[in-house]
Amino acid sequence: MDEFEQARVQAMKNGREGAAVNATKEKSILSDHRIERSEVGEPGEVDAPSDDELERALLERLSALSNGNTLDTGSDTKH
Repeated sequence: MDEFEQARVQAMKNGREGAAVNATKEKSILSDHRIERSEVGEPGEVDAPSDDELERALLERLSALSNGNTLDTGSDTKH
């Protein structure tokens, strides 16, 4: 904490406000006044269906195919 405070003071003396802000941020993280959070995973991963939802959808499609129904998958590609 003392080192960051010294860096902050020195940065202010040298007119380097950005460096002073960064030192202040580091002090606040170390003192638990600021919590850094970040998203883990791929973009949109949270919106992905669960394993149970995928299994249910696959079983519904399999059942429809077994009954001779054609499926509209929403794709422009025709198979």
